[in-house]
Amino acid sequence: MHIVSERFDEDKACRMTQASKTVVAIHGCRGYENLVFIGGLALGYRKRMAQSLVKAGFKAEICSPKPLAGEHKNNICNRGINGKGIQIEIDKSIRQRIFRSLSKEGRAETTIIFNSFVQAIRSGLER
Repeated sequence: MHIVSERFDEDKACRMTQASKTVVAIHGCRGYENLVFIGGLALGYRKRMAQSLVKAGFKAEICSPKPLAGEHKNNICNRGINGKGIQIEIDKSIRQRIFRSLSKEGRAETTIIFNSFVQAIRSGLER
């Protein structure tokens, strides 16, 4: 089952986004090899985020495939105070490297690559 981000309506998450200046939504995608797509309506952040991930050794690009772009105004990432957020799509091959495994139990244990990824995301959000 997949809920598109424009229709996501879980109450607690919606309240959190409405109280946040910038929302970052992290998703998993498949079909791309070792690639992180950056989307959303926060255009300046998208560029900085992609640059930060590349600097950390990840292959990242501004999202062009429409299903992954996160550009709909009702997308959960764009429901923050300023209406412009970031959507990060992490392909399966990267997710397999940042967790022990992709099972529920395996995702509870991260790798050193996970730490690099998180630091790159944080750096991309800094002004």
